[in-house]
Amino acid sequence: MKTLDFLRRFTTFLIMLITLSSYANEPAKVKFIPNSQTIIPGEIVSKSSKSIAAPIGDYHEAPIIKIFINKKGPYFFILATGSELTYISDKLAENLNLPVVQNFNKVDDTNAVHVNEKLYLADEMDIGGFVVKNYAILSTVLLDKDYLNTKAHVDGVLSANAFYGMLMTTDYRKENIHLEKGALNQDDKNVLKLIKSPVPTIQAQINFAKLKKQEIQNFVLNTYNFRFIYVNSCKIPELHQFEGKQGERLEDIDGIKSIADFAQLYGSIVLSESIIINSPYIHFGQDACNDNVIAGQFGKKFFETYKVTLDLENGLTRIVKY
Repeated sequence: MKTLDFLRRFTTFLIMLITLSSYANEPAKVKFIPNSQTIIPGEIVSKSSKSIAAPIGDYHEAPIIKIFINKKGPYFFILATGSELTYISDKLAENLNLPVVQNFNKVDDTNAVHVNEKLYLADEMDIGGFVVKNYAILSTVLLDKDYLNTKAHVDGVLSANAFYGMLMTTDYRKENIHLEKGALNQDDKNVLKLIKSPVPTIQAQINFAKLKKQEIQNFVLNTYNFRFIYVNSCKIPELHQFEGKQGERLEDIDGIKSIADFAQLYGSIVLSESIIINSPYIHFGQDACNDNVIAGQFGKKFFETYKVTLDLENGLTRIVKY
């Protein structure tokens, strides 16, 4: 199974470069979350709430959204809520003649991939009638190459930050996303606080019955992760001694191989008093153990089980079982 793990690796160093850059070409139009270097749209224009078709791709196993850029298209983007940035095919960005904000030329933090990418400014991105204006998006040649399977071509990867200031609900049963203005109610028992992060992240308690221990871990809500629950075992090495594990070999689009183990968790994962997942099957492995924040992920099968609403502006999410 090939994944877009490269997004995480690129984001690490590209955001550092973006922070240091001067945005010489379009300094006034690039907008960030206050007190952060996370890029958001300059404005979102909408007349009313609306549901937008987001069919789940057979190959990518993630919502695919039709987008018009500067009144041209449609183009097809994967919705990846676990990506801080929105990515676009390098060739498409050039064909659209988008203005360049900044150039990058660096080897990624694994020293595996040499990148020569550009940050572009899209004047308008029409997403099902919602017009995202003045939004900076990053090009990548990896979307131009045959990494993702030519039979399942996509033009880009859409971050949830593109909808900052809106309520975005993913509905995997109906294969759509619902967008509306407003804010979540913190008093709702199904509403959880998001951890301060450039991607939607919640905190959960993992109860290991056999290991007789508890672990608090952050989990990224990521529509572009095909698993149900991925537990980062950097601080839980005992998991890899579990006899019932089954090694699953994974390969990302750069050909970098890794192994994630798969087993049933005897215990529970507690998101809140009203959201408890008992004895789930989980994947687990060690990922980015040197990062300041060790995080797991809730992926596709989580979104198939729970309807998730993101209120990024207020740092909240609502999670309700179908």
